Amino acid sequence: MIPLFVVGFACMSLLRTVGGMGDTPFDFLEPEQWESIVDYTKKTAEICVAIAMAAVGLGTSIKSLRSIGLKPLAVGLFSALLVGGVSITLITRLY
Repeated sequence: MIPLFVVGFACMSLLRTVGGMGDTPFDFLEPEQWESIVDYTKKTAEICVAIAMAAVGLGTSIKSLRSIGLKPLAVGLFSALLVGGVSITLITRLY
């Protein structure tokens, strides 16, 4: 069973890819209209991600985090620093 958001993501990726091909998106939209749709969709997605992150943060209990201990926090911090370091290294080497 595939989660519905994965299907939605795949459909939106396909739509964005096909729309960006050629001189006129989908053979009936003007390029300015397509860029306007893409910009609006990006802004909407940013707002939705911010709301989801706030919901996760508001649902976090400090007491439960304290009971888990520092080990998961250290692993998360190490992972974030590793990903950041690899990203910065790749960006500086490629550009």
